[in-house]
Amino acid sequence: RSAWFSVTVAPSASASAASQAPVIKDPAEYNAYMGAIGQKDVNAKISGLEAFLVQYPNSVVKVDAYESLLGAYQQAQNMAKLTDTANRLLAAAPDNTRALMILAYLDKAGAKWPDAMQHATHGLDALGKTTKPDGMSDADFEKQKNQMSALFNGVAGAASLNLKNLPDAQKYLRAAVQGDPNNLENIYPLALAY
Repeated sequence: RSAWFSVTVAPSASASAASQAPVIKDPAEYNAYMGAIGQKDVNAKISGLEAFLVQYPNSVVKVDAYESLLGAYQQAQNMAKLTDTANRLLAAAPDNTRALMILAYLDKAGAKWPDAMQHATHGLDALGKTTKPDGMSDADFEKQKNQMSALFNGVAGAASLNLKNLPDAQKYLRAAVQGDPNNLENIYPLALAY
């Protein structure tokens, strides 16, 4: 089981999230969006969202559409498209923690250490700016932030260790272990860093 698959990230939990949900004023755009996200079949949802993003590239729900598309590609287990969509989402919302989390984790899995370090540290910075989405309880928001922080710190620590930066490896891995004391993926590398 992959760690990032178990982290629940609410849509629009990024620093760019507005306090009010965006409202689509054009009925055709609204129908296209609702039709795409309402699909039960994952491939139909992917096709609908991709078509929506092509037809309405400046939609007020573009970030939400990308986040829904991330979930669909994750469900379809299409890692190439997941990576591509995460990068497209970052182009639209540079501090989107969900996209940064996915890229950091995939970089770690692919041993792309400089990229893993960049995405993880950017994620930690963006996480500090994240605002609580409407309708989410304070407790759930803090739990989500703690899970994401542990993941970002774990990736940054692993990257630092593999890049031979032992002081940073110790710092990030210590924070990851404090955030998730049962994750052996961080405990053993922390011992190695010491």
